[in-house]
Amino acid sequence: MKTSRFLWKLYAAYVVLILLTASIVGLLASQQVKVAYRQDREEQLRKEADLLRDESHSALAAGQDPSVQERVQRLADTLGIRLTVILEDGAVIADSEKDPASMDNHRNRPEVQQADKNGYGSASRHSDTVNTDMLYVALPVNQSGRRLGYVRASLPLTVIEDRMAQMQTAVAVGVFVAAAIALLVGYLFARHVTRPLGKMTVAAMAIAEGEYQRRVDQTSSDEMGQLAQAFNTMASQLEERLRTINKDRKELLAILSGMVEGVIAVDRDRRVVQMNAAAGKMLQLSPSQCIGKNIAKVTRVEQIRESLSSTLLNGAEARGEVHLNTGSDQHLQTRTAPLLDSDGNLDGAVIVIHDVTELRRLEVVRRDFVANVSHELKTPITAIRGLIETVIDDSDMAGKIRKKFLRKIRKQSHRLSNLVTDLLNLSRLQSEESGLQRNVVDLREAVIESARELLALAHEKSLTVQQQLPEVPICVWGEVDALQQAITNLLDNAIKYTPQGGKICLRVFSGNQFATLEIEDTGIGIHPKHQKRIFERFYRVDKARSREMGGTGLGLAIVKHVCLSLGGNVSVESAVSKGSIFRMQLPVVTDPQAGQGQHSLPLKPPDEG
Repeated sequence: MKTSRFLWKLYAAYVVLILLTASIVGLLASQQVKVAYRQDREEQLRKEADLLRDESHSALAAGQDPSVQERVQRLADTLGIRLTVILEDGAVIADSEKDPASMDNHRNRPEVQQADKNGYGSASRHSDTVNTDMLYVALPVNQSGRRLGYVRASLPLTVIEDRMAQMQTAVAVGVFVAAAIALLVGYLFARHVTRPLGKMTVAAMAIAEGEYQRRVDQTSSDEMGQLAQAFNTMASQLEERLRTINKDRKELLAILSGMVEGVIAVDRDRRVVQMNAAAGKMLQLSPSQCIGKNIAKVTRVEQIRESLSSTLLNGAEARGEVHLNTGSDQHLQTRTAPLLDSDGNLDGAVIVIHDVTELRRLEVVRRDFVANVSHELKTPITAIRGLIETVIDDSDMAGKIRKKFLRKIRKQSHRLSNLVTDLLNLSRLQSEESGLQRNVVDLREAVIESARELLALAHEKSLTVQQQLPEVPICVWGEVDALQQAITNLLDNAIKYTPQGGKICLRVFSGNQFATLEIEDTGIGIHPKHQKRIFERFYRVDKARSREMGGTGLGLAIVKHVCLSLGGNVSVESAVSKGSIFRMQLPVVTDPQAGQGQHSLPLKPPDEG
């Protein structure tokens, strides 16, 4: 772990405080020691001056005593200081350092004047006699109320200063040692205080990097221990909340990913914050590349931008529909709603996009179906009505003409009956796409039976009908009647649209878990632009020709729904003037024994035309 900056900041403040305190204490202690020592030395000099006064009293009383110089010198040597005896008029009669005869009058010395006035005098000054700074203490000598003179004790200031320097050094060393101990204790204390904070910092950084299980040790019950406990509690709550947020986010993303509706969420600055795959597919965008970008740079669909602007401006829901021409006719329905924050303020908007292309297509199909049914029903009904009214109104109509009219009425009624039957069959297939009765059917038998029923029509047009059927059964799940109807419709169309002398081939084979029926003809063929729609109800490539041949326009639609109901499909390959191949594929039965005894059609191929 790196050294804590906070430790050094705290320790630096502590160092400054300790050094400042030590300096102040050392200075005050040094000053106090200096004052105390000076006072002590001054008091000592006073006592020694008092001894000198006793020694020199008789000499001062006599006015002059040759022996006083010797006694003063001896006492000074004993005490280790300078001693001076001065007469009342200031004349020096004895001095331990100099010859009294060579010394100046001392009556004006500051310490002598103070002693004369106050009975005690002291002074610090430079001595010209010994050429050094001295501390002087003077006392008066009296007898019977008469002033005999003065005695003075002195000490060089260098001695005091040397001693003071030693004492100050001792004080400084003591202060330094105390400061060093205090700094060491302060460092240990600062580290003790900051170490839990450092651990909490490392743990917080680890949590910020995703290690949500990181905790700190609680080693005490003081404020630091309480802080560690609060940190661990906060980390646990944060981990739980993040787990909940991640869970909710994953659930939300799963919901958005699974939605068929497109969802785009933007913030108040119109930046994309979320887009699901459905929205990307509808608008041909990459959701991951759109996140964080302005919606105006993401899509150029004007209706979406306008509805978004309206919602962000007014805070109200907006609806609209978009028609896109992106290679296919696509219709999108949009609903834009405001997003509010916890305080109810507008924080963005969400756009929900529904792909209603199939719905619009079905609406068109429904309208076309209603129009086509109405038209197809109206044609035979109008013809029947007109023929009947003619017969009724012309009572003198010849029998031969009346019979001709009745035959036309019968033809139109058959056409009407076939149309209604096909509509009912188609309705049944659409409403029960998974409800057809399913038995095991040999596809060869259904093909042979359908071919036998239409063989006469093929002979009338001199068509060659060939079959390529396998020798082994190819069993599929199917309803016999519905399956035969689908095959019949395909074969009937091949016969109708193949010119006289043409050829039709029926093939049955299996592979890839599907049984396949192919009906190939050499007819007029179908243009590619019609091939995708020929299985729609009432869709006709050539309407006039289809009605002339008596078709209802529902045959291929029935084929399509029969195949879908049985889990298969139907397709076409065709070229104009070269013929067509209609292909039905149905799932094969993996266990043909399961349906033994259920197929009753005779296996007899039709005669070739």
